[in-house]
Amino acid sequence: MSAIQNFIHARRGLFLVAIIFGLVGISLLRKIFDPDIWFHMVVGREVVRQMQVPGVEFYILPMLGEPGEFHEWGFGVIYYFINQYSGYIGMACINAAIGCGILIFLYRAARGGVNRNGGNPCRLLHWCFG
Repeated sequence: MSAIQNFIHARRGLFLVAIIFGLVGISLLRKIFDPDIWFHMVVGREVVRQMQVPGVEFYILPMLGEPGEFHEWGFGVIYYFINQYSGYIGMACINAAIGCGILIFLYRAARGGVNRNGGNPCRLLHWCFG
């Protein structure tokens, strides 16, 4: 056997998992059906324009001028920038990446790769981002 074949044979399970998650990721590349995403992007646009979170409602007509509750403004800013720089396809790719990330996290948790007893949160962060 060649070195490449030995490498693939030794990591056959890892390649199988990568292929499965790749196929799931491709299947998640689809039209965005969440109608709230557009509201979040409008809030994100206004946060970027004003350089602060708006204090009053500016988008929903019956509530114009009333105190606003824009608690998901960070998500809106991120998606606003994604839409500005990569368009709808970029948003679909980010949604697919988030979906795959959630599935990978659940897969690792089901296999016992995540400390379910609380433990050290730094270890979990290292696992996620390291």
